[in-house]
Amino acid sequence: MITPSNPAPGRRHFHPHDRIGFHAGTPRAVYYRCIAANEEGYTLERVDQANFFETFTLAEFARLEKSPGYRYDPKWFDIANADARRVSGLDKFACIPDRELPIVNWRYGWCLAFLAKEVAGETTRTEESMTAIIPIIAANLAANAIRKPNSKRKPRVGTKTEVTESPSPKTLLRWLNKLEEGGNQASALRKKYRNCGKHPPMRDPEIEEILARNAALYASDKNSTKSGLHLKVLEEVQTLNKARVAAGREPFPEPCDKTFFKRIAPTTSYAVIAGRKSFEDAQKQFWMVGGGLDVNRPGERIEIDEWEVSLQTILSFKAIWNKLTPEERELVPRVRVWLSVAIDVATQCILGARIAPSANSVSAIATLAMVTADKGVYADSAGALTPWDMHCGIETVATDQGSAYIADDFRAAVCRLGGSIFNPPAGLPQMRAHVERVLGTFHTQFVTNFTGGTRCNPVVLGSYPAESRASLLVESISQPFIRYVVDAYHNSKHDGLGGETPRNCWIRKTKLYGTVGIPDPDTRRKVFGIRVERALTNKGVRFLNLYYQSLELHAYRRKMGDCRVQIIVDPACMGWISVDVGAGCLTVPCIQAGFEDVDAENWIATLADLRRRYAAEAKLTEDIVLKAYAFIRAQSDLAVKMADLGSTMLSAEELNNAERKLLISWAPPADPEALPGEGDDADVMTGLLNNDAAETPSAAKPEATPPTESNWGIE
Repeated sequence: MITPSNPAPGRRHFHPHDRIGFHAGTPRAVYYRCIAANEEGYTLERVDQANFFETFTLAEFARLEKSPGYRYDPKWFDIANADARRVSGLDKFACIPDRELPIVNWRYGWCLAFLAKEVAGETTRTEESMTAIIPIIAANLAANAIRKPNSKRKPRVGTKTEVTESPSPKTLLRWLNKLEEGGNQASALRKKYRNCGKHPPMRDPEIEEILARNAALYASDKNSTKSGLHLKVLEEVQTLNKARVAAGREPFPEPCDKTFFKRIAPTTSYAVIAGRKSFEDAQKQFWMVGGGLDVNRPGERIEIDEWEVSLQTILSFKAIWNKLTPEERELVPRVRVWLSVAIDVATQCILGARIAPSANSVSAIATLAMVTADKGVYADSAGALTPWDMHCGIETVATDQGSAYIADDFRAAVCRLGGSIFNPPAGLPQMRAHVERVLGTFHTQFVTNFTGGTRCNPVVLGSYPAESRASLLVESISQPFIRYVVDAYHNSKHDGLGGETPRNCWIRKTKLYGTVGIPDPDTRRKVFGIRVERALTNKGVRFLNLYYQSLELHAYRRKMGDCRVQIIVDPACMGWISVDVGAGCLTVPCIQAGFEDVDAENWIATLADLRRRYAAEAKLTEDIVLKAYAFIRAQSDLAVKMADLGSTMLSAEELNNAERKLLISWAPPADPEALPGEGDDADVMTGLLNNDAAETPSAAKPEATPPTESNWGIE
């Protein structure tokens, strides 16, 4: 009997410096920090009111974290992250303008490459050593730039490429310092062109020299306190002032303690620990430099890798294969697919898996998305007997130097989720031992159950005819693999866990530590969503026959007029979209109610079904539309298709094509009381729901008026 996936809400692990917000973007916005958590719920303290506490059960919090106003900002109150926000001018990396991403990613790539060489012992931070290693790093980065991310072929001779000038040792060292002082966040590498303009004059150079010299002493083995160093600054300034007064000059004002503490703040991270304690202690704390920490919490460290499955499969579909003759079947190509896997190091649980025809960044990002989401639909569709409910946020992601993981879009996705990337040096798989080992386990425990295995190398393969012995269709590999992972692997004793099963370890450590907070819906949409362009009119923005409108968007239209805007859509949730208005993104709800749990793929199928059945109608009622969606969603074959690990992800082009072909006019009832705001804005928004009928062509003469942005029906 198949057990439906309906697990109890899991407990999150929140750091004391994390910020948790509810009703963000509204006048009711309130932010908290987590004080305590157990298997029953959380105790949160209001940020704006000290000693003001509120409690939430696990079920209450699980409901709130799915709301559009939920915000989770990892390590928000950490001094390094606060400094990174000050330097970058951003609340989080997900908000960085797209035009600045290339230069930030380029600088970040240089820093990661140098840190990998430094960990491997190939370079140091002296000018001579950096001068020698920079050309080597530049050559490696240039080779990766020439190579297409999704191609196995080497670049052809004579291929032209744009060469970017390498940084000098001084510049690269400055980037490294900024990265470390900014808590290893890529946003700390953002340029400061936005700050160009007039600035207040600096203090006298003599005072600046005293402040800088004494601030540097904080990161020394003398272990001086901040207050003690400030007294030393005052003594030096007073001595300097005595000499100036004796010479008939005005004395300098004495710097206050806050001014001096601000000078120390940028150095209170890696440099402070290395100076006050030792380089070894700094390595242990800053895993990105030192090679990692002991991992105890679920989600603390996630390793991702790709593997060309050692199994020949038949490139055909079951419906076609059953109709082929034996001679025709011999002509069907045999292929090997790629598997992208994400494993949680603390519990050895598989948090994500994607099957694709080739290794690319799209598959890697899809695997990353699976890490943060409940995978119950996958387990249920495959007939698994235990849930696949393990999911968490992103804290540390360890990958190799593969093209899929050094791609800018993958790195940007990790950073926008509030995580950090750890790229061990090439040739050191032991630094990603967990994911390397589990891929070997997949070969011995899963692949060997089928004929057509390619073995681990040509020597072991020998003369075995792997291609002719292939027996598994490409479309059929996902279901048995899900059953193996969810029911067999997760419930088998694991030597690395002292004989405990991965699932039991996840349950135990989740109760003990909690998990890293999952990204809020707004961040998730910006990271994994699809960007398309749509027209902004008096009805708002239309996407797949649904209108999205809010008071903020209406105010933007009053300022800009009718125009085209970039929107970001999460195909798994049609209830909200993000609209890019230049200075940031607005979260805009769907005017039609009940679309919070509607996904794009089922909705497109619903529109196609409605066109087929109601082609003669000019306008449909909301009741017909929602009943049609419920019927389509209930179809088991579509659910299995959605749950397939090898199913393709919807693209912007596919969504645009679907919208052009599936135009259907329907009129949901107006609900003025459900609209936010009051006065003129509320009246305008209420009118948006009522003026559709006046602008839609009548049923008697549907051909009289061609469909337009404001006047459309069934094509």
